Amino acid sequence: MQTLRTHKRLLLLLVLFVLGAVAQMVVLPPAEGSDEILHFTYVESLRNQNRLPDRAAHASNCTLQESGQPPLTYALGALWLNMLNVPPVDCLGALHYFAFIHNPWVNPMDAWNRVDNAGAFMRVQNVQDYPQATINESIALLRFISLPFGILAVIAAYGSGYEIFGRRSWALLTAAIFAFMPMMMHIASYWTNDITAIAFASLIVWCLLRLLRLGASHRRLLLLGILFGLGGLSKVNVMLLLPAAALALFIDWRQQRLPFKQLIVNGFLLGLPIALIFGPWLLYGLITFQDPVGFRTHMQPKFNYNPPLTLAQTLPMMPEMYLTYIGKLGFSKMYLHPMTYTAIGFILLLSLIGYVAAYLRHLTLSWIRDFWKNPPAQQAAVLLVIILTVFAGFYSWLRQIYFVTGRLMYAAHVPISLAIAGGFYLLARTWPRLQLPIQRYTIGILAVSSLIISPIIIYIGLMPPPPLTRDQLPPLQGTPIDFNHTIRLLGYEQPNHVFSDPIYDIKLCWEVLKTTSKPAAFSLKIIHDGVIIADRTSVHGMGRYNSSLWTAGAIFCDTVDIRMDDPDLTTEPQPEPAQVYDILLVMLDAQTQRVDWQATTPDGQPIDYPIITQVVTPARDMRPLLAYTPAPSTVRFPSFADIAGFSLNGDLRPGAKLSADFLWHVTGSTPISWSQFMYLQGPDGATALTDSVPRGGQYPTWGWSLGEYIVDRWPIQLPDSLPTGEYELYTGFYRQDSGDRMAATINNAPAPDNAALILRFTVP
Repeated sequence: MQTLRTHKRLLLLLVLFVLGAVAQMVVLPPAEGSDEILHFTYVESLRNQNRLPDRAAHASNCTLQESGQPPLTYALGALWLNMLNVPPVDCLGALHYFAFIHNPWVNPMDAWNRVDNAGAFMRVQNVQDYPQATINESIALLRFISLPFGILAVIAAYGSGYEIFGRRSWALLTAAIFAFMPMMMHIASYWTNDITAIAFASLIVWCLLRLLRLGASHRRLLLLGILFGLGGLSKVNVMLLLPAAALALFIDWRQQRLPFKQLIVNGFLLGLPIALIFGPWLLYGLITFQDPVGFRTHMQPKFNYNPPLTLAQTLPMMPEMYLTYIGKLGFSKMYLHPMTYTAIGFILLLSLIGYVAAYLRHLTLSWIRDFWKNPPAQQAAVLLVIILTVFAGFYSWLRQIYFVTGRLMYAAHVPISLAIAGGFYLLARTWPRLQLPIQRYTIGILAVSSLIISPIIIYIGLMPPPPLTRDQLPPLQGTPIDFNHTIRLLGYEQPNHVFSDPIYDIKLCWEVLKTTSKPAAFSLKIIHDGVIIADRTSVHGMGRYNSSLWTAGAIFCDTVDIRMDDPDLTTEPQPEPAQVYDILLVMLDAQTQRVDWQATTPDGQPIDYPIITQVVTPARDMRPLLAYTPAPSTVRFPSFADIAGFSLNGDLRPGAKLSADFLWHVTGSTPISWSQFMYLQGPDGATALTDSVPRGGQYPTWGWSLGEYIVDRWPIQLPDSLPTGEYELYTGFYRQDSGDRMAATINNAPAPDNAALILRFTVP
């Protein structure tokens, strides 16, 4: 009871940690944890075959690249499911099941869009030929094994903090930084061997710090060796802590002034459990596959950079590694809110300020100078070696394998948490009044990020979209289109008609007419004359509401991102400037990807090409396209555009073919598609020359953007019977639906009849 009272704040922290992990566990669908599928099939492989996966057949077996992973975590999982009498599942069948429900469009155009195809797997109902319920139950049960290992890791972080600081408040801060880092809590919420490796690595750090304080007794060395052996059997990167263990043994030997043979004995006592526990795994890999640590299963062309990346190539990847260390959730790795990363980054900045303040007070120099008489300096050296060796292993993988994330640094999560808390400790020594506010800010920000924000991010990214009523629909454009008389496009909301940003978004709103078992997806294509310059395909609900979940009468909307530069295509047509493009909407079979959903009007009339709207690519500044400088003009269309230059090219004679070149400077915008007219006023009256949407119909005025310079060449043919005399050339804009003309000025004076005089000439 006294122990409970003493550590009641630690118990509260552990309760919050478990509640946060369980919250994520509940909202995270089966297999949506990072590589959770293969960790699950590894367990089922052990249960069915009673032997380790065949690494030589890793390309075709059910554990794939994870075939080379050490077996401890998976053996515990198999034992757990057998104890609960959960029937085993054929692991290849399970792999095929996940392939069947896999979302082919899982990678969103905008990685920060958390509701756009964030799930790697579609929620489905009544999947035949697959034991879906057993698979989901097994994964849910396996996840609960992660919790005790997460609790062990948090306790080890607390113990490590107490070894460093000697005060429970700072030990609790260390444990809070460790436990409430969003990625740490997320790792504890799904089935993975990362959590067992983190637990054993954290316990190793605690034991090393106790060894430095209390000395290398035989019992401590044997315990440390056992932890190393079990950690290595969980994940090989735990062995990266061995150099720090060697340093700790050396420091202890040097401090106690023991004979050299005692150092050898201590090394033997540490290495014996490692050899007995981890050694057989190494020998098995060496003898059977000539691959002692199992790395070769990851060395595949589809996974590897060839040649490995250089330092210059890896440096731009470091911000992403920072984000994935703090927290990037799920199989497809959903980002947290940017403010979350900023707030946690501020925590790191405060810690760094503490170290700078200590350096300015020359505290660090005294640590180095008195190293052999300074236990904190010795502890810091061991912790630094852990961080550096784990980072070296992480960096080696980063150079070789493309899917490496900051999660691989979590074998050093305790030393990193201690380093952050250490900066605050030094800061509090300089400014004592800051201690309590900093501790509260740190724990508060991290707790909110992991306990509240992370589950919400997972929930909104993976749960089906909320159904809407008709009153909740936004103002829609376009006409309804039915597909296979099963689902109806009610209309669209198009915030912007200009396709200029890297990602263009449009909202589609749907109504389900009837249930269906046919797998559906939709595709938006931006096209001109049959050439596709951009497209986007997705399951409905942006991956969250596939057709097996549809209920008649359901109404929902999809905000669809379309990326101009598709990263999946090595070569693609580039959009032309000042060009109108159609947006075509089709529906396809989500499995075969054949366009086989017939589009019709609501009354059943087939629609061959369901074009729903148009976009334009901006003109921007087209002045460099001019081979000459046109004559300046004072013609303006207020709040819309000025004629910055004009020229008429060709022989001015009857029947001549001319070209009229306009240089427009856009000063405003209009939602209307105005038509431009030109006519001649001569001795015999007015003669119409041309009448069209600008740039031959390819750049309507609703697409013109403020600040653009647009070059527009009009072909003109003068009448064959053109009497001798003086002529005036007029232009202007009018609405095709009403005939109303746009206001025009010349020299800032209104143009008569809103027809602007742009040129006078004489026909001899």
